[in-house]
Amino acid sequence: MRLALRDRELTFSAGNPAVMGILNIGQDSVADASLLRSVGEQIERGLQLAADGAQIIDVGVLSGRTDTEPIPVDEEAERFAPVVRGWSTPA
Repeated sequence: MRLALRDRELTFSAGNPAVMGILNIGQDSVADASLLRSVGEQIERGLQLAADGAQIIDVGVLSGRTDTEPIPVDEEAERFAPVVRGWSTPA
């Protein structure tokens, strides 16, 4: 199976699992004890996950908590877009 992305491609095959890193950038995560408050910290953590071998990074904006209200999609995008952009911006 192939996953074609804008400028790269991931190939998946039986017996060769892909590693996915989870980056929680929400302020109320129940799954992650670390709280990354700034976009810079979030970018750095994502880069570290990739350096540690993550081939896919799941950026979580909303907690899995059931006692919080969902946010509009455009607000969710506003929260994660700077992080993802930061991964592709040359230093």
